[in-house]
Amino acid sequence: FNLKNYSNSDLISDKDIGYRVTCEVIDGDETCELNGRGRSTITGVLSKSERCIDEEDVEDVTSLNKTECETSGFTWEKDLVSNDVYFDVLSESEITDVNVKITATSTSPFRKTITGYFHLTKTDSTAGHIEYRVNHYDEYDELIVTNTYNAAKDVSVRFDSSKRIVEIVNSMTVLTTDSNEYVNSYSFNMNGMTNEKFIFYSKDGLQNFSDIVVTELA
Repeated sequence: FNLKNYSNSDLISDKDIGYRVTCEVIDGDETCELNGRGRSTITGVLSKSERCIDEEDVEDVTSLNKTECETSGFTWEKDLVSNDVYFDVLSESEITDVNVKITATSTSPFRKTITGYFHLTKTDSTAGHIEYRVNHYDEYDELIVTNTYNAAKDVSVRFDSSKRIVEIVNSMTVLTTDSNEYVNSYSFNMNGMTNEKFIFYSKDGLQNFSDIVVTELA
């Protein structure tokens, strides 16, 4: 998963954001460690970043400072910053099923806590399936699709575009739209034993996600 200094491309922090992340195994004796550091708690900073851009994409202006950028007629803007975080679950015996709680807290210049739960299952079966869940947060909803097959699969997602808007990402293919040209379905390819995450913004604020349908394509 990753921690970001932005909600979207129009809402980016202009300050350094300090954070602390902890992981713990729920109802188990296994050990949870973050980023290969041998610790269950780590700290870090999402350092603010700004850059010069040529909106016409003609010149390379990345080396210009703010004054040079603006006096030359280019645009100085805040940049998107994210830090990747991962966890390992360790045990002296074989693990087949475990639940992990991840808590991320911003420590400066403001304080906010986000909590995520991960259910990990190990199987030796060559069979698999496509599963999904939706996590609700204050500002957005997060669709997480999991491929438990060993092989890559094509997956389709459709939803009611009158209720929610999806954040478009590069992995999406074959997008379809409604009469108002809002995306209401898309497909994507995902590798075996991986997850894909998609962000949705609700129009009505309701936490009913029955309109989201995820289908494995033949």
